[in-house]
Amino acid sequence: MKPLTEVLRDFNEARDMYDILELKLISDQSEILRRLSVCNSHLAEHRIDAHTKWLSYQYNSTAKSQSGKDREADMKTPELYQIRHIMTAVKLLMDSVRSTISTHKKEQ
Repeated sequence: MKPLTEVLRDFNEARDMYDILELKLISDQSEILRRLSVCNSHLAEHRIDAHTKWLSYQYNSTAKSQSGKDREADMKTPELYQIRHIMTAVKLLMDSVRSTISTHKKEQ
């Protein structure tokens, strides 16, 4: 599995490329979309790993209530929360790139 720091670096680079890219450069946007898709795939692997850890902590918790077990698992796996929100950002950016590509293709 690709390290999370590298995945985040790739996402940031793709986002920065999209930010400064001329909208008419569809092939470059397609490359950005491909990079974002790969990032999303790696993030999904990390999310699965983090969720497995979360379930283990939750199951082995000594807390008496279910919410206490959940809180303990949340505290021990903060990366799960972060990965979920990063994945949302990646998906939103992918949607934006797709829309831009689609709009520009219609104009040609």
